[in-house]
Amino acid sequence: MDIKKIQVVNIVVNVFITVVLIFSLSAVSRFRPQDTLKIDSNKSDFPNNQTQETKKEVPTLPKPEELATAANSFDIQINSDGYATKGIAANMAIGQTISLKITNDDSKPHSFVIEDLKVNSGAIAAGAEKTLSIDDIPNITKVYEFYSDQKGDNRDIFQGTLFIIKK
Repeated sequence: MDIKKIQVVNIVVNVFITVVLIFSLSAVSRFRPQDTLKIDSNKSDFPNNQTQETKKEVPTLPKPEELATAANSFDIQINSDGYATKGIAANMAIGQTISLKITNDDSKPHSFVIEDLKVNSGAIAAGAEKTLSIDDIPNITKVYEFYSDQKGDNRDIFQGTLFIIKK
């Protein structure tokens, strides 16, 4: 095998490993103890003062074709079905920046928020686009949730995952 073929195989293997890590860590990071709800038996119809414990439905993980993996620049489209890109994986070295070009293809305004990174695009008007840069990324491998906080946006639909892999 020549060197170019070895490099291509190496890149393909690294992307595959990244996708597997995203799915694994995303599933673990989405369960939070506060998602468990207790229902007061005094206010319900349970017999013999029993209580019932229920869990919120965990959002589904992105499908491989919905996962964007690029250097550190991503295009994200928003439409009436939510974010077209449900998952983003970025390999980051210390001091690198992520650039996000967000295009709103819907007829209503939406936004792009990552609370843990203090990112908030504000309202992105219908048909408009906004470019964001994320500079202050902690030096750890971590999964971050992004969503739209605009009035009327269902957070179960307008949400996705940013997976930062530190080099």
